[in-house]
Amino acid sequence: MKFSEEIKKNLTTFDESNCVRHYFVGDFSCRADLGREGWTGDEAIIESKHGSVKIHYEDDVTGGLRILGF
Repeated sequence: MKFSEEIKKNLTTFDESNCVRHYFVGDFSCRADLGREGWTGDEAIIESKHGSVKIHYEDDVTGGLRILGF
């Protein structure tokens, strides 16, 4: 899993175990006391068996493929 520099600025790691990772992208400071339990917001489930995935904001300059739909 690769994150753009802009995403990294807003990334909170919840858990990394058994090849499964859970992250929050955004301002988590207002939810820090709640943890991820009770989350009712948007969620993206991304899987890759034999490749890599790069996550970036739509307006990030990546020089590569642009994936829309999140």
